Amino acid sequence: MRRKMFQYILCALCALGILMAALPAGEGEGQCVQTAVQLASPPAADLPLANLPEAEPEAAAHAVESDRPMIALTFDDGPGPGTRRILRALEAVDGRATFCMVGDRVESYAETARMVAEQGSEIATHTLTHPNLAKLSEEEVRSELERSIASIERVTGVRPDVLRPPYGSTSETVRQVCRELGVVIANWNVDTEDWRVRDADAILNHVLDNARDGAIVLCHDLYPETAAAMERAVAELAARGYRLVGVSELLENRLGGGEAGRIYYAA
Repeated sequence: MRRKMFQYILCALCALGILMAALPAGEGEGQCVQTAVQLASPPAADLPLANLPEAEPEAAAHAVESDRPMIALTFDDGPGPGTRRILRALEAVDGRATFCMVGDRVESYAETARMVAEQGSEIATHTLTHPNLAKLSEEEVRSELERSIASIERVTGVRPDVLRPPYGSTSETVRQVCRELGVVIANWNVDTEDWRVRDADAILNHVLDNARDGAIVLCHDLYPETAAAMERAVAELAARGYRLVGVSELLENRLGGGEAGRIYYAA
């Protein structure tokens, strides 16, 4: 009985050796390894196993970029005397901001408005004549936005798709018109009150004390005190590791993009 059992095992081993020899080099080993990996953890999203190592570096790089703190400085009522100083400060740190332009001022500051676009900062509309939009009819709101957008685009070549409503004042009518025009509404969660304070140190300290990832900061580029404060604030924020971005870039990175007609205070 033992002799027959030994012969049976020997025949089985020989047959297995013949089968392994018929396989291409490495195939049997690869199948065993792949089966073990599949049992241990199925590949995410049904991706072939061979693709997983190539996807890891890109995913890691994206995670690092998204983890960097971002802040959006915004400047209302311009273009104005302080716009170019702020642009130079941003350029020094490869930063961007959002300049919310009044349509009636763009022609008078055409070269400055074009410099904003050329520097890479974002241009938003701050209406044509700076009214309280919540007090206007639908036709008046539409006229304010369409005419200001046309004025900015004519001078700069850029069609703004962000509205900074004067006084932060909105209504369902404003939101509906913005939805139809494809315009995002950007308010703020940090107000420097630079129009009232008019002190560079106070403005600087307010920005730095309230800087947070995802913050939208309200300033004005009409005042020399604001420009002086921004020359220091921009450099300090960059030194602290912040990416200085426009509102649209902030919303894209933090929320996957802004929705037309929706009001954003931060991201």
